[in-house]
Amino acid sequence: MNIIKFIGAKKFQKRLNYAIKQADDICMKTGRKTLVLNFSGRPIAKTKIELKQLIHAGFFKCDIQTIENIALYKTY
Repeated sequence: MNIIKFIGAKKFQKRLNYAIKQADDICMKTGRKTLVLNFSGRPIAKTKIELKQLIHAGFFKCDIQTIENIALYKTY
């Protein structure tokens, strides 16, 4: 395995674990459903309400069910 790919995979895994921790914290504090998505190569935690607002604003050209299927992690 290439060392550069290995380092990149480790960095992505660390960011993913941090985003999952953020999603769990948001869910525990607010009680809202939170999804972890891959935005331009970085995992980011967003609430379902924020995603619906982005869909309404035209940032996404799909519905919330499609985004839930693509999500890396979901809290419920």
